[in-house]
This record gives sequence, structure tokens and C-alpha cells, in this order.
Amino acid sequence: AHLPSYAAAPYVASGKLVALLPQHEPTVLDIYGVYASRKHMPATLRTMLDFLAGRFADEPEWGEG
Repeated sequence: AHLPSYAAAPYVASGKLVALLPQHEPTVLDIYGVYASRKHMPATLRTMLDFLAGRFADEPEWGEG
């Protein structure tokens, strides 16, 4: 099966699953924030976008190693 790393990582770490093609890199999926306008952007929206950008900037802990 082709599983997302967050779903498979605990099983790979425990040895219940084995990565068959560890050198294979799946297509990267991006996340986009869609909003009406920057001109009248509420501070709460700006704060949320900044949080999400910082949170998803690095490799997630389940993907490390």
C-alpha cells in the first residue's frame, strides 16, 4: 500500500511494516491558504496563516529518520 508517512511511521518503527522502496519519493503535496483579499485581512487570519506556515515548514516528526 502507498500510505502517508504519518499513518505508517508507527508501524515501520515497530517493525510491523517494512518500507519496500525507501528510495522512492512520492509526489509532494502542497497546502494552500485561500482568502478573499490581503487589503482587508483580519489579524486573526494573518495570525493563523503565519502559524500554519511555521508549523508545516519543517519535516514532521513522523517523517524524520
